[in-house]
Amino acid sequence: LPRLCGQAPALGDGRLLPAMLRSGARRCFNHYRVLGVERAATQAQVRAAYLQLVRECHPDAAGRNASAERFRKVQAAWEALKDPVARAALEVERASTASQQQPGFVHMAAARNTPEPWPTRREDQPTKEARARRQLAALAEGEHAAATSLRLNFELAATMDDVAMSAIARDLPEGLKRLALKFEGCPVTDAGVEAIARALSAPQHAASLQEVTLDLTSCRGVTSAGLVALAEAMPGGLLALSLDVSFCPAVGDAGMAALAHRLPESVVTLRLGLLETSVSPAWRALADDLHALRRWVAPPACDQPTAPSRRRPPRARRLASGARRSAERGEA
Repeated sequence: LPRLCGQAPALGDGRLLPAMLRSGARRCFNHYRVLGVERAATQAQVRAAYLQLVRECHPDAAGRNASAERFRKVQAAWEALKDPVARAALEVERASTASQQQPGFVHMAAARNTPEPWPTRREDQPTKEARARRQLAALAEGEHAAATSLRLNFELAATMDDVAMSAIARDLPEGLKRLALKFEGCPVTDAGVEAIARALSAPQHAASLQEVTLDLTSCRGVTSAGLVALAEAMPGGLLALSLDVSFCPAVGDAGMAALAHRLPESVVTLRLGLLETSVSPAWRALADDLHALRRWVAPPACDQPTAPSRRRPPRARRLASGARRSAERGEA
């Protein structure tokens, strides 16, 4: 595959395939058991089992009966098995290492890498809208001026658009160390994400921010351009980044390439939610492994010039060139 314009790295690249297989080995091969399907199950059966389990254990659906650990395992299993290419890579690694695996061995690295589910809020829509307006007013009035940790939930608030996100970015208190914002299901686009990105890169925030959590689940107006803006604005001293763009179909490989290129060296914890996006299996495999993502250097820009062609010129042109050089040597 092409490695320019933010596209996925090629599976044949010597650096990528081992990273994919190591990631698959760590996540182990109990994904079928987690979803309760056979190894020979079709993609339709895998998807049906996943949707059923999500209804049973997702915090927004199961309420107090929800299990965050089980939900992360189900999410990791779906990420590993949803794409036939990634599923085939896991099967190849399973066949080559089956004799080395201990019975019942489970290590859910991908599950641990997924963002933590926010507390469920089983509220009606007017309550959510009122909460969003109350939080915006508190920011504007400076109620959080002395806070070093800020966690705001604007889930499913129809009034939370790009203008409201710009107001949040403008009113963020100085000296923040931990920032968590949830915009799940809000009608925001890349313009709002870019406003948050500009705030993160502002001197009064970039010098102190250590942890950033941004939940953009089901924000269908967000595309790879928003991720590129976020990647370019990452504070240099950031230690932990949790970014959930699940169910954002316009988020693809270009955003992942920019994130890989711009990720600060200080980051030690990276959590990415990529369910139902356009991110290819190759980039998803790298996203599960922070060290592999660091080693892979992908050009973030889409206007990179292509390498000049090394094709040999036509035979007639080569003969004419050779004759001209012979004539020049004779005159000399």
